[in-house]
Amino acid sequence: LELVRGLPRSEENHSANGMELDTATNTLYVAQGGNTNLGAPSNNFAELPEYALSAAVLSVDLDAIGSTTYDIPTLASTTLPWGGQSGDNQAMIVPGGPVQVHAPGFRNPYDVVLTQSGELYTVDNGSNSGWGDVPQNEGPAGNCTNAIQEPGFTEDDQLHNITVAGTYGGHPNVLRGNPSATPWAAAVPAANPIECDQQPVSGNFDGHMTTFPVSTNGLAEYTADNFMGEMIGDLIAVGLNPPAVYRLELSTDGQSVTANTTLFSNLNGRHLGLDVLGDTGPFPGTIWVTEFTNNGIAVFEPNDYDGNTGNCTGANDPLLDEDGDGFDNADEILNSTDPCSGADVPPDNDGDFESD
Repeated sequence: LELVRGLPRSEENHSANGMELDTATNTLYVAQGGNTNLGAPSNNFAELPEYALSAAVLSVDLDAIGSTTYDIPTLASTTLPWGGQSGDNQAMIVPGGPVQVHAPGFRNPYDVVLTQSGELYTVDNGSNSGWGDVPQNEGPAGNCTNAIQEPGFTEDDQLHNITVAGTYGGHPNVLRGNPSATPWAAAVPAANPIECDQQPVSGNFDGHMTTFPVSTNGLAEYTADNFMGEMIGDLIAVGLNPPAVYRLELSTDGQSVTANTTLFSNLNGRHLGLDVLGDTGPFPGTIWVTEFTNNGIAVFEPNDYDGNTGNCTGANDPLLDEDGDGFDNADEILNSTDPCSGADVPPDNDGDFESD
């Protein structure tokens, strides 16, 4: 069954991404990518502007849709359930409709996770140098335009808490920020001037909780009681470049990150999606990562899996391989990988178990 038709997508780069279901309210959250690099149309994004429903985390009221398919109304057509045409037939934000912007201002949020404590998080992919710039007249006054702007700059990826509806992530959307400056003002119910304001990650102005290197994507909560429960409530994220899995320890109220560490690195492939199985799953405490380039799934098993005590001294000893990954402890320590984690291994391009 098709639930919703008419969600936007970039002509070349971004689209709808991860989803999360809140079973308490029967609300589906959708990470919806944007059409621009930093808010302005640009060459590398086919000169498309942001649309009414792009560059945001959306909420979908499944009770309102029921067992039918909801075709989002579009600007120029009553017969086609999808938009486009460089903005002229894009889907509209319908006041009171089942599809709404929950959190605006996200360039390319890849995943969204709702934790056991009720907090909602997403990771946004930062901008790329040379791929497009901030909007003309950018700023909080709400005067931005859709003039083509080049070249742009690079920003780190960021973790955001988006539990509160309306939380702004810092990526501009001219149509929502200054509708009167576009031909498509009818697609949005009202202006939200803050969406003209690009809020730089480097200045810590956009409310992000922590940052990552390029293309950090999959996100999940660790709920298993492995390691004597030390990781319960932590967020786990996977990065593509460099390939790594991150552990994010949160404050008690979930509003800040107290530690951002690499759980393991030097993974085999380019990684996008991620899932973590809890105590009720078939493989408790395991972390599952999709490997995009080699069409595979990597499964990482905790050291204490299946009753294993997982005792490890981490001694700097070339005669010890305490995690059983084929690399001796001393070699791992020289490479700053974890001698107690079989998933964290040094680079070894010739496969001889002697690091490069």
